[in-house]
Amino acid sequence: MLCCVCCVALSVQDAKPAVETKPKKAKEPTSFTVANPSRVVPAQVRFLSLPPDNRYRPVRHNAVLSGVMILADNDPESPEEVLKVEKISLGQSELAPPFEPFEWDPNDDS
Repeated sequence: MLCCVCCVALSVQDAKPAVETKPKKAKEPTSFTVANPSRVVPAQVRFLSLPPDNRYRPVRHNAVLSGVMILADNDPESPEEVLKVEKISLGQSELAPPFEPFEWDPNDDS
């Protein structure tokens, strides 16, 4: 019986604790391009910038990059690339059905 306790004690002492490895955190990008810049919240406006090689630039050099902006074309001789705006259907019909007529009495508590 003493032998069994001794063996168990040796095996516990010889076992090395598992080293916990922390997963490395991926570095966050320092910048990214917004596909739809109209979705920028007011707190994000101060971090916006235009790329220096952009075809269009704001007419006012110190303009805030949000809201309605007037842009000037840096290369008016080259042809413009205009994309057609497509309507996205979310499974809804074009028009909602009209409401059924009803009567409302403000003095009625029910």
